[in-house]
Amino acid sequence: MPAAIFSYLEDMKPLHDYLKTFFNKGKENLDQVAEHLKTEGTKTGGKLKIAMGAAIGTVLLAKVGQYIYTRWNEQKLEGKVALITGGGGRLKKSLGRTMAKKLAAEGVRVVVLDIDDKGISSVVKEIKDAGGYAVGYHCDVTKLETVKEVAERIFQEVGNVDILINNAGIVQGKKLLDSTERGIRLTFEVNTLAHFWTVKTFMPNMIKQKYGHIVNIASIAGTAGGCSMTDYSASKFACVGFHECLASEVEQEKLPITCTCVCPYYINTGMFTGIKKLWGVIGLLESDVVAERVVTAIKRKETFVMIPGYLRTLQAAMRTFLSDKWLIKIGVASGLCTTMDHFGGHAKAEK
Repeated sequence: MPAAIFSYLEDMKPLHDYLKTFFNKGKENLDQVAEHLKTEGTKTGGKLKIAMGAAIGTVLLAKVGQYIYTRWNEQKLEGKVALITGGGGRLKKSLGRTMAKKLAAEGVRVVVLDIDDKGISSVVKEIKDAGGYAVGYHCDVTKLETVKEVAERIFQEVGNVDILINNAGIVQGKKLLDSTERGIRLTFEVNTLAHFWTVKTFMPNMIKQKYGHIVNIASIAGTAGGCSMTDYSASKFACVGFHECLASEVEQEKLPITCTCVCPYYINTGMFTGIKKLWGVIGLLESDVVAERVVTAIKRKETFVMIPGYLRTLQAAMRTFLSDKWLIKIGVASGLCTTMDHFGGHAKAEK
């Protein structure tokens, strides 16, 4: 018993440090956002500051209980098989590639699906050179038959998939009237429909083996719309809806599967090169930070994760205290509709 108490007290130190950092960062962002709106000549700073203050206070209370509970209930991933779509990545800092390396470091047997053969070879070699296990397959996840064919090879050569991470995604960065039919369809095929095909293919075996974890990588754009991303945002909203419906079906049927949805702010992978800071404060997240958070969410069997976390409560507070009309006005005034003005995407990142 004394040892357990000592362990508990020791565990509170990182919690204290975490909450202190979280509070200081939240307060700093709160002041910066209000000042930014004031500088822009808007009169919405006061309302937004109240909403953000309520959000930060609520999150601080929730974090204490969440931290203690999840910290002591993490599952071990060693020996599991994790499949990551878009795991090759065009650039070395892509989220899929980074997650693959972090999972391999946890002792996970990593399976990478991608259409970039060079990317597949590169990440597999990196993982193997570091002493991990990794295999890769060329696969266009927008085609159900192709996914099924590759899955049969995986079942025979690797085994059943324990963790499925639907990560593959694309972004056009165009306003609706500038978007092409082909571009819109491709965005939905990769960002949304591919999730249907991979889950339909790999979930049955998860049910048979009585274990499975399905992770859908969505986006902050799947919870709040903005300009120059109508197709992307809509596809990510659909991804969030897909997750919620799937999780509900799993709960209703009491299936031995965990469903996790991850909604990060824009990530510095090369996919969003050129976008501006939101509110003049929130910039691109580093893929290493996001990948680490995803791995933690898998260990803790979390259902929904937003990165950074305070944005989830901030959204809830704003939707509670502000009308839809004011939400749109604040979004426009705070720069939400200009973040993509200088969007360059992968092409610019590789020059």
